[in-house]
Amino acid sequence: YCNEIFLGKAAKDIPPMPNDKLLQKIMNEHVEDMLKKSPYMSNTAFKIECDLIWKNCKIYLEKMHNEFSDIGNKWVVEACEKNFSDVNIKFQSEDAFVNLKFSGQMDRIDSYVDETGKKHYRIIDYKSGSRKRNEENIRLYHNVQHIVYKLALEAISNEDVEVEEVCFLHF
Repeated sequence: YCNEIFLGKAAKDIPPMPNDKLLQKIMNEHVEDMLKKSPYMSNTAFKIECDLIWKNCKIYLEKMHNEFSDIGNKWVVEACEKNFSDVNIKFQSEDAFVNLKFSGQMDRIDSYVDETGKKHYRIIDYKSGSRKRNEENIRLYHNVQHIVYKLALEAISNEDVEVEEVCFLHF
């Protein structure tokens, strides 16, 4: 859904509300896959779960669409759910080197090119669940996650990048 609706578009070009037809099409495809992997014993339980998924997807996407109206027109969505792997971070202590490898997924990458031709990035990480728990995690891990995402973006784009911010949006 995100790749279809948001990818490559500036905020001004994003529709104000979710596209129900597209969401229903995607959901139907996933439901068919889900049923093939683990059929339900009860049609009632299946219908209740589908209704709950639909409702939660709608709430989530309405918040995403609203968020776009607040970001201004300079940012363009460059990637959604961008995977990265084998991002190396080397640390040196007094007597040893430590090499860590990271893999993961960035929820959304926005970019814009300024008047000098320099490209700027913003990485957006969507958070869900308990707001209190997420705020504690954000305070603890923000700097490490920012470094890993910046290095991942450099590895993906094969260039030194300017990451203006790493945003956490709670849904």
